[in-house]
Amino acid sequence: MAPSRVPADLSAGLADPASRSASPGFAASLLIVRDGEPLREERVNASERSLFCAFSAGKPITAVAVHLLAERGALSLDDPISRHWPGYAVHGKQTVTIRDVLTHRSPAPNSTGSVLGDLRIVADWGASVGAAERARPLARRWTAERPWYHALSFGFLLGEVVERVAGEPLTSFVSRELFAPLGMRDSFLRLPRERADDAVELISRGPLERIRRNVFNRTEVRAALAPAASLHTTARDLARFYAMLLRGGRNAEGERVLRPETVLATRALAHDRRFDRGMLYRARWGTGFELGFPGRGLAFGDRTSTAAFGHNGSNICLAWADPGEDLVFVYLSNLAEKRLRARRYLSGLSDAARDLTSGAARTAPG
Repeated sequence: MAPSRVPADLSAGLADPASRSASPGFAASLLIVRDGEPLREERVNASERSLFCAFSAGKPITAVAVHLLAERGALSLDDPISRHWPGYAVHGKQTVTIRDVLTHRSPAPNSTGSVLGDLRIVADWGASVGAAERARPLARRWTAERPWYHALSFGFLLGEVVERVAGEPLTSFVSRELFAPLGMRDSFLRLPRERADDAVELISRGPLERIRRNVFNRTEVRAALAPAASLHTTARDLARFYAMLLRGGRNAEGERVLRPETVLATRALAHDRRFDRGMLYRARWGTGFELGFPGRGLAFGDRTSTAAFGHNGSNICLAWADPGEDLVFVYLSNLAEKRLRARRYLSGLSDAARDLTSGAARTAPG
């Protein structure tokens, strides 16, 4: 597809006709919103009720829950984690702060020492939280000046902090404080049994991607709480979340969900185009969100702005918003494939969305 146009039908391929819709079992949902109104909505092999695993595109939900507690004075982002979770202080981690995790600069990015090790216990909250507590710093391989992506530990660390501070399960806190006021009726940090039939099964191309597929298609993993990777949602719901942030913290009815200063705090710059040893590319990290910058092949698009914020989801899903254009982009799919190829696809799709906003007529969701 030429980068300056978007086909009328997602099933036509959007950015790479051969690579997506030709894959057996492929499903996807795309929603582009500008000025609070839907500009384009497309689905392939998916319905309004289809629930996609958003992977890391769901990380900002837990991050915003932490910011909400900070807004209410229940914690400070600069609190040592051990202030709220004393057991975390072992192995010299007593000075690691909540902000360090939000910005991917804590010295223990993987609880077991590797992403694969963390993945093996991802369906067990107790084991994963225990591993995060006992994690040993990376020592000489780590420096706070450079980010190291917290692929799975991000959710267990921040989720445990939320539960200890709020005095209730993360799922109930997020459902009441975020999902309910935003009308996100089809969003769940852990897939409920009664919605299991709506969950879209993951497909893959490539040996490493098969590992992710095999793990995340397991029933017990889909039903587990792994906040960095377990959000099941729809494009419409995730767009509501980003629209609230673009409105300075108000929902569609004008009700306050977050203060404007809290919204800005989520995007406070922590790392500016530093090489991330977990992501394996240069990244701009805010305080819970990825931040945009123009650059070839980045998921937010070659022509993204530095004001854009959002999160990639294992190069399978992607959501971002750009305040300068009042634009929200959500793409959810079920295809895991090689990292560079998938990221190029997302980049082209993001740029195509920007091109679409420059001249296309708005259409109501169908």
